[in-house]
Amino acid sequence: MSGKKRDFSDPHQMMTVVCVVFYSGLGLLFLDWGLLTLFPPLGETPVPLVLLACAMAAILAASILSAFVRCPFCGAWLCRGMRLPWRLPRYCSKCGEPI
Repeated sequence: MSGKKRDFSDPHQMMTVVCVVFYSGLGLLFLDWGLLTLFPPLGETPVPLVLLACAMAAILAASILSAFVRCPFCGAWLCRGMRLPWRLPRYCSKCGEPI
């Protein structure tokens, strides 16, 4: 070890969690849209609103969880601008350490 203390969790695991939550929310959104398209009478029930609320909550949770994807060495935020990248950068933009 180089003597640096790792205070932060593994960013790869956290990024996996963020992507799973985010894309689950998108899946719920498409499911809601598909159900309303195929079964218009379903629009008179609370089911579409519940699915929409769950989808929005999952997408919001993924955005909040992205704040915890940080460099394990210096703690720099790796998801700038609340974007969800497909993969993490190879090196931290702040300290230059490999991630």
